[in-house]
Amino acid sequence: MPPSRDQKALVFLGANLSTVEEQENELIKEISFSAHLCQEMLRFIRRGDPGRDVFISSLEEYLSDASRSMRKLRKLQREVS
Repeated sequence: MPPSRDQKALVFLGANLSTVEEQENELIKEISFSAHLCQEMLRFIRRGDPGRDVFISSLEEYLSDASRSMRKLRKLQREVS
């Protein structure tokens, strides 16, 4: 019987061991939170709230964070497959 995803790889995160599934879940939470923040910035921009330039800069930063986390997730998935 092949090993489960939890048994395939344990990686150090700080001083703790973490399973692949735990790492994936953490990255998914990060991506989800970044996406939520993007949605909020877009809502502020569409509404015409003051500070449009700040919202656009923040949106760019949150999109970048989400993209970075997505690349980490893909890399992790490739490493264990």
